[in-house]
Amino acid sequence: MTSALRTPAVAGRFYPGRADDLLREVRKYAAATAGGRISAIGCVAPHAGYVYSGGVAGAVYSAIEIPERCVILCPNHTGKGRALAVMANTAWQTPLGEVAADAEAVVAEVEAAGSSRSTTDRAVKAACRLLPEAAEAVV
Repeated sequence: MTSALRTPAVAGRFYPGRADDLLREVRKYAAATAGGRISAIGCVAPHAGYVYSGGVAGAVYSAIEIPERCVILCPNHTGKGRALAVMANTAWQTPLGEVAADAEAVVAEVEAAGSSRSTTDRAVKAACRLLPEAAEAVV
């Protein structure tokens, strides 16, 4: 069902654009966790260039169990278009390969969130429905 490919906007500038270089860089920032990983229903992690935020992001992602399904919420950096948007029929191209959005789940959950709510509220509610374990913590 994927119909579009979102190419990386800053690969090779904010992070390496080649797979082997990117893996080496990520491994450098990934911290060993003494007590094992914790089960988390969400996290906040920086995503600036690795030189700026790689250490913090690496520590966050190294400390949690990353589930099979993730909902990524992020700001609109350009100011063009809506403040929040959903890219359902999209695959994200990365130096490590493509990652497809779960289009059917995204569309169904956004529609189920209703159109009478604010865009932000609908996005959060849809994310909670996709990740039921997070719903109690957010709502």
